[in-house]
Amino acid sequence: MAFDEHRSDWRIFRVDRMGAPHRTGVRVGARELPGGVDAATCAVSSIKAMG
Repeated sequence: MAFDEHRSDWRIFRVDRMGAPHRTGVRVGARELPGGVDAATCAVSSIKAMG
């Protein structure tokens, strides 16, 4: 789960679709997840809302 700056929204990314990671040199501060919940709860809620 990560915040997408271009969409101004949280997104869930599938690990099996990620390529080789590389450093960009850009550092960003921590963000609070929507609703103040943990990442697992946020991800499950997001997936349930899709289907």
